[in-house]
Amino acid sequence: MKIASALYCFFALLMMSATERTALEQQIEFRNRICSAHPQYGKCNGHRRLWYYNPTYKHCQTFIHSNCGGNGNRFFSREQCLKFCVLPKLN
Repeated sequence: MKIASALYCFFALLMMSATERTALEQQIEFRNRICSAHPQYGKCNGHRRLWYYNPTYKHCQTFIHSNCGGNGNRFFSREQCLKFCVLPKLN
């Protein structure tokens, strides 16, 4: 009975570990997809300076956004860009 309980606990922990790893891998893939996208101006007539991650130069830089539309590679500050794309060490 003790062996069965120990095996059950072992496999439960193993499954939890695999699930956590999968969630982490999904988060990394999601962030890589966003941070590797080219900045998009958007579809409105506004002009606002935002930040995007430039994967070629591996840093955050500014671009002009229309205030609507575009993709997820746009941030209101350099700090937000760095926190999302650089600091997690996604690659």
